[in-house]
Amino acid sequence: MPPPRTPRPATASCGWRRRPSTSRSTAASPVRWWRHVERFGSPEVRQLLAWTVQAGEILDRDAYIAALGRRTGLLREWNLFLDEHPLLLTPFMLSPMFDWDFDTKSFEETMWVLERSKYAFGVNYLGLPAGTIGMDLVEDRPAGIQLIGRRFREDLICDGLEAIERANGVMARRLWDRAEVTSAA
Repeated sequence: MPPPRTPRPATASCGWRRRPSTSRSTAASPVRWWRHVERFGSPEVRQLLAWTVQAGEILDRDAYIAALGRRTGLLREWNLFLDEHPLLLTPFMLSPMFDWDFDTKSFEETMWVLERSKYAFGVNYLGLPAGTIGMDLVEDRPAGIQLIGRRFREDLICDGLEAIERANGVMARRLWDRAEVTSAA
């Protein structure tokens, strides 16, 4: 039996990237956290947000309403899928983990990270619950997975993550053990 075909994560991810640009540009924006980030955020965080806004497009009212309609349609696709398949296991990133400050170096690096985070950003944009957990080391860096579930069934996600952790072990302990060996050397 072939694996089920999931709804389009890239479409949801693109929708997510448009929203900050439009929300920030709206004079009556309910997104007040921008001001807090600008006031209290580090220069790197402020730059990342500026690049995120730069990557998006500012939508006028009609385009914004149309985008919300597309989001609603996409959310419907996901809800139908999750009715048949209550949990979806995805990678957290579609590539090995990057250097800790890689995404702060340039607009291109920020876009590279966003492009490889389609599932993470897409499900957030749709308002679907998800949980992540570390799985193993890939190229000597932590790699994780994400479980996506139906609304109001976060219990299934938590149960699934607990089962994975029982089978795989606690990734943080492996990282701490590795750090202790490195510091002892």
